[in-house]
Amino acid sequence: MNGQSADEMTKTEFPPSMISRPVYGVLEPRAGAFHLIVADGEGAEAVAEMVTKAADPAAMLAKSHILYTAGPNGTDQWDKIEALGAKQAQKAASIPTLLFRLARVLQDAPMGAQVVELGVINATIHKVNESVCIADIDQLHKMYCGMLERLIAPSSENS
Repeated sequence: MNGQSADEMTKTEFPPSMISRPVYGVLEPRAGAFHLIVADGEGAEAVAEMVTKAADPAAMLAKSHILYTAGPNGTDQWDKIEALGAKQAQKAASIPTLLFRLARVLQDAPMGAQVVELGVINATIHKVNESVCIADIDQLHKMYCGMLERLIAPSSENS
């Protein structure tokens, strides 16, 4: 993660700049009946770090479903996800495959599920003049639009 731990990245102090700049909290485990964790690329490091912060990592992982795919730059840290030992962990070959699985998991998720999404990480994230590759934004746009279409599209059962 560019030489910084997830805590260092999320605790960066920003000088006043844009009023609309988002404020990011520290990624920490929360209580929940079910944990859906979605990550790509270097996001595997943040997932692993979050799990180590849990009061009982084994109990958290016993009710977790992790979906992972390599990052847009080809970074593949599946071994870190697999080593966690979650009850369910799936590696998708691509974002479209991950979205298909995500839609299915969300359909079956119980009320009160905790959903964590981790994605683009680069050298300037959470800094003044932060930037992301246009291709990454396009990919995220497609991913989120696809998720929204699947979530709010009328199901075939209601037709």
